[in-house]
Amino acid sequence: IIERNLVLYDISVTKNLSYQSLFKILQICNQVAHVTRNYYAVLEFVENACQKITTSERIEDSHLYEHLQVLYYLSNTYFRIRKFKASAVYLKAMKDYMLLENKKYQSIFYPQFALLENLLLIYTGKNDIAIENLKAFNFKLYKTQQDYVLDVKLALVVALFLKEKFKEAFQIYQDFQHSDTWYANKTGFIWVIQKNLIEILLLMELDYADLVESRISGFRKKHRIHLIDHDESIVLEFLKLISICYFRPEHSKSKEFKEKVALLLSTKRKEEDVFTLSFYAWLKAKVNQADMYQTCLSLVSNA
Repeated sequence: IIERNLVLYDISVTKNLSYQSLFKILQICNQVAHVTRNYYAVLEFVENACQKITTSERIEDSHLYEHLQVLYYLSNTYFRIRKFKASAVYLKAMKDYMLLENKKYQSIFYPQFALLENLLLIYTGKNDIAIENLKAFNFKLYKTQQDYVLDVKLALVVALFLKEKFKEAFQIYQDFQHSDTWYANKTGFIWVIQKNLIEILLLMELDYADLVESRISGFRKKHRIHLIDHDESIVLEFLKLISICYFRPEHSKSKEFKEKVALLLSTKRKEEDVFTLSFYAWLKAKVNQADMYQTCLSLVSNA
């Protein structure tokens, strides 16, 4: 839509738009991709816009704040579509630019930098290093940057979960004490869904049967209609399969169940982001009685 209107009004990305305008366009693209979880849809436009930014005559240092945010958007976009090497290149550039102007913006951008840096470690086989880094993160120092701080904390929960350190992961998870509505306003609906799903899986691993049952029931009541209306009924199918896996484990060994799991894993695989694949990894590892982290790495690399 943005590209079509730029053409319609004969607006050149290089000549007619300020750096701030380009930044705003990329910000919109990133928000759309976050909500739809389809980073492929905006990738081509983002790449083209950034190519024109690079080849323009603008001096990047004069728009350091915007440039840092653009580098983050690029790194995040490539990360979400699992082009980890490209993501790391832009993240390294972001780190270098954070040192400019006497580290003027380092404290502002560090939480989102740290988030991406450690997510890259988690999904490239260096989960132990990521766990050490995330545990050392100073949550109190950056408490005013609530959205990224919440992401960092959830990343630590996921990292521990993938290493099957379920008790420790659940202890950290219990720091999330606000309502779903509060978190949705801060971080968005998708984040709330991911938080609730990781809680259900942790409760299953810790064998808190009553809590599992109540959380699943509550999840369906709260989110079923929204998920269906937003073409996310696959989440409900996932919930159904993990419920069978936990409450009726004898059924999870059947051919029919394994076929349903295989069908779920084959749905929208190219477009799925890494976080969704992490949840699928738990289910696949259970069915195959395999190591969850290695299953996750395999899913991410082969998706």
